[in-house]
Order: sequence, then C-alpha cells, then structure tokens
Amino acid sequence: MKCVVVLGTERSCTSAVAGVLHLLGCPMASEEFIIKAHPEFNAKGHFEDRRWHELNRRVSRQLGLHKEQEAEYKALIAACRREPIWGVKDPYFVNMGGLVFSLIEDDLYFIAVHRRFDATVASLQRHHDGGKGTHLVRAQSVGIEWKKRFFDMLHWVSPLYHLQAERLMTDTEQEIQGILNFLGWSPKEDLQKAIDFIDPTLYHFPRLK
Repeated sequence: MKCVVVLGTERSCTSAVAGVLHLLGCPMASEEFIIKAHPEFNAKGHFEDRRWHELNRRVSRQLGLHKEQEAEYKALIAACRREPIWGVKDPYFVNMGGLVFSLIEDDLYFIAVHRRFDATVASLQRHHDGGKGTHLVRAQSVGIEWKKRFFDMLHWVSPLYHLQAERLMTDTEQEIQGILNFLGWSPKEDLQKAIDFIDPTLYHFPRLK
C-alpha cells in the first residue's frame, strides 16, 4: 500500500493538492471526519481529517510520544488504510518532525507544496482574526516561522516531490500528471474531474494574477 503525505505551511494551497488526490481516489479523509469547508477561506474544502489535526496539535507541544499517543496514532493509521493508496494532510506535520511517519508501515510518498511568501503572508493576514486581517508584521513573523520548520522537515523526508502552488493554478493538467508520475499511480477516476476542481479561487488571497 501507498500513503501520500501532503506537506506545507498554513495557507500554502495544500488543500488544493489534497482535493486533487481525494477526487482521483486517494482518500484524504472519510466524510464522517473530514474538516468542513469554510465559505470564505476554503470554500471547496480542506480535505483534511480532523482526527489527525486534533492529535497532531496535542502532540506538537511535546518533545516525544507517550505510549498512549503512539497507540492512538497506530489506531488512526489502521482506520485510514481503506484503499491501496490513501493520504493525509495537516499543517501541524511541519511541527512534528519524525514522530509520526515512522509509525506508518506503508510506502510513504511526500508532496511538498510551495507558495510565494508574499502570497502566504497576505492569506495569513486575511485568514486570522475571523477575516479582519492581522497586523502585517505578525503575519510575516508567523509565515517565517512556518517556513523555517517546513524547510527543516524537507531535509529528511523521502521520496519527495516539490510542487509550486502557482504552477498548479496555471498549468493544472501538467502539474497533476507530474504528481501521478511521482506516485506511479494510474487512478480509476476521471482525470478531468480533478483538473476542473482547480481554479484561481483556491489560491485564496491575494487573487492569482
């Protein structure tokens, strides 16, 4: 079996990549546990399992895993292995180091989603504080900290595929095919469905020019 891990900072378009995978038959979350779409910030959905998000958020404050938490992760992994290829995505993975991935016994494939820093900061400003917009310096500080942790993680995950969010929006079919080639996967679902899913609104803020 294969497990696809989508990595990226907050507001880096990881939801768009996870949505493509999900629509092509790589389940990122079951309907029961999927984090619901937000009408303003993620109108098409997060494609993220809230069980991973909640557990990662708790564990990310620690230096290691307790036995009880390790058991929780193993049970969650077993629950997610419903198809020959499945996936998981959560920004908190950036804070986790290698605590979790060693527990996944399937073949791991990592997709790193990159977005222009200025666009990430603008989206962070808009996203936090209920859409009122946080102070620019604070958003820049948060963005820098996420980027540092993200790049630190990329040194030790493998195999790794780098995807640029801007190219996914403008050269959609080519970028999706690149993902499939990396995974060595020929999905049964219609590729056009995933291509049509991607549109500039997924880029969040500011709008892609």
